[in-house]
Amino acid sequence: MNLSSFLLSYTNLRGLEIIKPRFEVSIDQLIPTLDSLTLDIEHLTEKTFLIARHIYNLKLGSQLRTIKPEIFNLLSRRLHHLDLSNVDLSQLTSDSRCHLITYLSKHSQDKLNIIYPRIKYLDECDCARIFLNDIQLKITNNNDSTCPKLCHLSDCQTISEHFKEKYPLIISNNQSNYILYEKNNFNEDLSAVEIFSDPVDTDMISFLINQTSDQEKNETQR
Repeated sequence: MNLSSFLLSYTNLRGLEIIKPRFEVSIDQLIPTLDSLTLDIEHLTEKTFLIARHIYNLKLGSQLRTIKPEIFNLLSRRLHHLDLSNVDLSQLTSDSRCHLITYLSKHSQDKLNIIYPRIKYLDECDCARIFLNDIQLKITNNNDSTCPKLCHLSDCQTISEHFKEKYPLIISNNQSNYILYEKNNFNEDLSAVEIFSDPVDTDMISFLINQTSDQEKNETQR
């Protein structure tokens, strides 16, 4: 599709919707009147917004699968409304999901009006689901649940840091507490957990220790 020829017929274009195209979307022509853009495309790259940095409203569709982090630097401060209501987080690649969550985290307190993506198809214990519930509803999850604690291990740095700060894993010298490690075997890379003979915490620590041991074995074999 040649955008130049298209624009000849629409000189005062205010809104543009591109739904399930069979071509790469690259807005490489300035459309000065354009302030609303709807994109239902699979791949969102820096080429998509080459000259569309001044838009006021942006809506992304259900076809979205991958996001290049550079695109968020191209969105100007003029962006007022971001509609992600049709975006299914379960369909995004893990790195793209993280890029999007990082952007939402940075702007959740801004004047940017955000309609958050769908999370109903994510597992109840999915870290992205819990994180979005946290920043939207300001709900503190039950600290007895293992889910927020396991999110310390998330591959997404934004999620991991959020849960480490909000649900810190600490150790207490209280004699009634359960000590989970021997002094000579303590791994400084692991967070310590305060538990009171809680089988959930015990299971989590076992998981952490086994995972670290496997990593050490792999590094030794290299």
